[in-house]
Amino acid sequence: MNDHSMKNYAIMIAGAERTGGCLCARAISMLLNGHDTSAWWGSGPNPSIFAHRVYHHSIPYWEDQKDKWDPFPWLNEFLETHKTFYVFTTRDNAISIRSKKSRFGKSFSLSIDENNRARKLLFDVHKKNKQRIFWWSYETFMFFKEYYLEIFTDFIKFKIEKNALNERFKSIMVDLNPEGQEKYLKEFPEYDYELKKLREP
Repeated sequence: MNDHSMKNYAIMIAGAERTGGCLCARAISMLLNGHDTSAWWGSGPNPSIFAHRVYHHSIPYWEDQKDKWDPFPWLNEFLETHKTFYVFTTRDNAISIRSKKSRFGKSFSLSIDENNRARKLLFDVHKKNKQRIFWWSYETFMFFKEYYLEIFTDFIKFKIEKNALNERFKSIMVDLNPEGQEKYLKEFPEYDYELKKLREP
């Protein structure tokens, strides 16, 4: 239920592991709440002191979590009290896989399997909730900058003045590192052959 009388938002952010979900979560929490999010690193729920709630869950989550393939029940807690939306994060598969290798030491085959499983899960949710899902691309955000935030706030019908949005965008850019993706393009040359195959038609 997204009743017009509801003033606060609850945003469920999910995506394949290493697709920029933590950065997306911090950016959206800062955009909606106008507060510094440095005390929250972007995983799990943002602090409950914030009026607009944001929850990020990578797919898969931590290995010891029973719900590592099912992040979505969190949003159900807010259906009667908040305007609820999903944000699904995406990145170039090559960057995501290199990042998995760099951060977690995961093999190419395991990363491909996890990404495929995450893609199916996200698409299944998309088919049932098309009107409430915003697809977030880190690269597109870096290109469109504050205009991307306008597109997002228009989608969820979040009212914010242009000047306020621009100021929050500046704060977000201080918090994020737009050059971070470059390192993944230079690391692990042994993956080049497999990654090129991913882009073949």
